[in-house]
Amino acid sequence: MFSALLLLAALLQQPKNQPPAKPASDPLADAQSQLDAGHPEQAIVILKDLLDKNPDNYGVWFNLGVAYGLAGQNGESAAAFRKVLALEPKLYEAQLNLGLLLLKQKQYAEALDLLAQAAAQKPQEARPQRLLGQALVGAGKFSEAEVKLRAATTLDPKQSEAFILLARALAAQEKWADAAAAMAKYNELKPTDSSARLELAQFLEKAKKPAEAAAIYRQFPHDAGAMERAGMLALDLGDTKQAVASLSAALALSPTPALRYALAMALKFDGQLEQAIEIATPLVQAEPNNFDLRMFYGRLLRDQRQFVPAERQFSAATRLKPDSLEAWKELTGILHVQNNFTAALEALEKTRQLGGEDAVYFWYRAIMLDALKQPKPALESYKRFLSMSEGKRPDEEFKARQRVRILTRVLNK
Repeated sequence: MFSALLLLAALLQQPKNQPPAKPASDPLADAQSQLDAGHPEQAIVILKDLLDKNPDNYGVWFNLGVAYGLAGQNGESAAAFRKVLALEPKLYEAQLNLGLLLLKQKQYAEALDLLAQAAAQKPQEARPQRLLGQALVGAGKFSEAEVKLRAATTLDPKQSEAFILLARALAAQEKWADAAAAMAKYNELKPTDSSARLELAQFLEKAKKPAEAAAIYRQFPHDAGAMERAGMLALDLGDTKQAVASLSAALALSPTPALRYALAMALKFDGQLEQAIEIATPLVQAEPNNFDLRMFYGRLLRDQRQFVPAERQFSAATRLKPDSLEAWKELTGILHVQNNFTAALEALEKTRQLGGEDAVYFWYRAIMLDALKQPKPALESYKRFLSMSEGKRPDEEFKARQRVRILTRVLNK
C-alpha cells in the first residue's frame, strides 16, 4: 500500500500530457529473459556491457559463461567460468560447469581437479560424483572411477548415466559379470537405447553367459551382426536349429562369404548336408585358393559319400599347402574308401614325411598292403600298429591280431 501511494504521488507531480517515466531497466533480468527466449547472443551483448562497468562481478561472469555455453561457444564459456573461479575459487556451480565443459573437450586432467573439489563440497549429491567418475574413466583410472560411480548410483538409483559409465569402468577392468549387471540396470532405466542392449550382450558373452547374450542378439532381427552373433553362440551351445535360423536371417540381410561359411557349418552340424553343400559350393568357386574352404567342402562331400568330388577338394588342398599333414590324411582316407590303394599309399607316405608316423599310419599301411596282397610288409605294419596302439583302438587291434596270425601262417608255409 505504501509503495502504491508513492507511485501515485509521483504521477500527480508530473506535468500534464507527459507520459509516465519508465521504471529503470535491470540488465541481469534482461539477459535472463533473452536466455529464456533462446537468444544467448543477445544476452552475451548485455552481459559484456555490464562487465565493462564492473569487471570483477563474478555473478555476471557466471551468467556470461552460461550464455556462451548455450551459444555453443565452449572455449569462451570455459574462459568465463575460469574468471569466476579466479574471483570466487570455491563456487560449487562454477566448478561443476567448468568441469562439465572440460569433459566435453576431453581435458580430463583439469576436469578431475575441479570435479573432485565439487564432489567434496557436495558428497551427498549424485551428479558431482557421476561427473567425477566420468572424468576418471576418461583419464583411464577405472578402479577409482568405479568407486565414485558406485557412490553416484547409490545416491541416485535413477541416474542412468552413472550406471552406463560404471558398466564401462568395470568392463575396462574385465569385471564382466559386474559390468553386465550395471549395464542391465542402465537398460532398465533406458529401454530405448538399443546400442546399450547390444553392449550388454557383449558383456554377457565375456561373462560366460552365452544363452543370455544370444537371447538379446535375437531381439535385433534386422541387424546382420547381431543375428550372426546369435547364430554363432547357438552353435557353440549345440542348438543347431537356432543357429541355422539366426544365421539364415543374417545371410539374408548381408550375403557375405563369412556368413555363408558360418551357415554352411551350422547346416552341417544340424545334419542338413545337402543344404550345407549348396551354400558352400559358391564359396569354393569364388575362392579356389582358400585352403580352409577346400578342406571344409571336401569333408561335406565326403560325409555325403560323394567321394570323387571330395577327392578333388582334398587333392587341391594338398597343392595349396603341401606341408599340411591334415590335408594328406584326408586325401589318404578318401582314396582308401575308393579302394585306390596305390594312390592312397603314396599319400600316406607323405603323412610319414610330415611327422605322421603314428599308430594310425601303420594301421592304414597294413590294411592297404594287405589288400594289395603284399603279406610281408603288411605283417610288419600290423605288428608296428599293435606295439604303438597299446589298447587305445580295441576294434582295430582285434582285427590286427587276427591278420598277424593269418599272415604269419601264410609266410611260414
